[in-house]
Amino acid sequence: MSEFLESSTKTYGVPLLMSEAFFRLLSPQASRYCRQVDRIRRSEAEEPFGLFTYDSDLNLEFQEEDKADHSSRLPPIAENTSRRKSALPGAHQIAMQNRNNVGAIPSINSDSKPKGRLHRGRSSKDLESAEKSVDKSQSGDKKPNVIVPKYTTTIWDTDPDIMRLRHLVNDAFRSLWKEGMAAYIKGDWQKARDIFHETMRSSNDQDGPSKFLINLLDKHGGTAPHDWQGYRED
Repeated sequence: MSEFLESSTKTYGVPLLMSEAFFRLLSPQASRYCRQVDRIRRSEAEEPFGLFTYDSDLNLEFQEEDKADHSSRLPPIAENTSRRKSALPGAHQIAMQNRNNVGAIPSINSDSKPKGRLHRGRSSKDLESAEKSVDKSQSGDKKPNVIVPKYTTTIWDTDPDIMRLRHLVNDAFRSLWKEGMAAYIKGDWQKARDIFHETMRSSNDQDGPSKFLINLLDKHGGTAPHDWQGYRED
């Protein structure tokens, strides 16, 4: 079933599809933002079932200021206040930090020659490794304390990012779509076709399910087959 649903997303032009059985497991807060896009039967051995989608614009690009706003909403992270002064300190800085350590890297500057255990040809990787060891010793090997709030169903109506991803479809669109889907399943294909054309126009001809069902109805001349039972064989 999962493979069928994933492959069918291209047919309906949606980011995801879910079965009716899965849809019925959703909370009311989540299911209100889903819509049925078809009713099918894959074989005579199966019962007809609905196909549902959750409208989400996966191509939405968040601006830098949005990311800044989002970061302010993230749970607090316990940070270590002892941070190094520069992201990539020079060799002489590393040497000063390691001076009291066994096997320390001696200071290097333009006026003095390498002494002690610093070998000619020491690579930048060696210096980076030394830098990391200094950072580790300074931080005390402490890990950030990330606190994730407990999930609640209110997230579907309060999380700014989730709400923004649904920007292509609003309540008025879903209400109109629901009316068209009911007409389609009932067999009133002329009414369904008119509504799907309206949802197509309101989406600037971008709504995948509208496009798919309009093409399907047109192939049958806009009239449901005489043996229509509220679902199509797939």
